[in-house]
Amino acid sequence: MASPLLPPYDYEESKKEYWDYYSTMETAHKKGLQKGLQKGLQKGLQKGLMQGRAEGRAEGRADVARKMKASGMSAEQIAQFTGLSLEEIAKL
Repeated sequence: MASPLLPPYDYEESKKEYWDYYSTMETAHKKGLQKGLQKGLQKGLQKGLMQGRAEGRAEGRADVARKMKASGMSAEQIAQFTGLSLEEIAKL
């Protein structure tokens, strides 16, 4: 017997509300995860490109310094033109 103070309880309606809520939350979670992965991938690519460029510039300076050293230039001049330290030039 139903209580006069409470509305009738509909099990099927309750189940539908639960699954609607669950589906909404699952969709929001998937979209948030996808957005986060895209942002992370973008940041990673940018960081990798910057690091690669820096390494490329350093390798380029080292190549130029090797050629300058082979041509007989002084370490001080090489350091002045390439921005390398005297220790780095000595290692070449």
